[in-house]
Amino acid sequence: MSKHTPGPWRAVSCINQMCDDGTTVARSPPFEDEDSWYIFSDAAHGDAEADAHLIEASPDLYDACKAAIPWLAKMIADEGHANCARPSLCVKALLDMEAAVKKAEGGAS
Repeated sequence: MSKHTPGPWRAVSCINQMCDDGTTVARSPPFEDEDSWYIFSDAAHGDAEADAHLIEASPDLYDACKAAIPWLAKMIADEGHANCARPSLCVKALLDMEAAVKKAEGGAS
């Protein structure tokens, strides 16, 4: 299996030639009633097919994060993570999931 292009990916609101390494997800100006998004991947940094699989899985990943956030937050609030080998990783995972969900919902990245 090929490896997807590592982040960060950028979402932009107009089509321009890709201006940096990595992946750009671009929105074209609407043509008639059609609003389209395009993916520009830099083949030197990843694989377009692997990127497509990552995008295909993103709704499932989003739903999994949304489901896990309250559970993990409660575990941390109850100090249940203190018994983990590295409790700080539980806190980091929660913060990372919250940031990813906020980004997915159009918030600041």
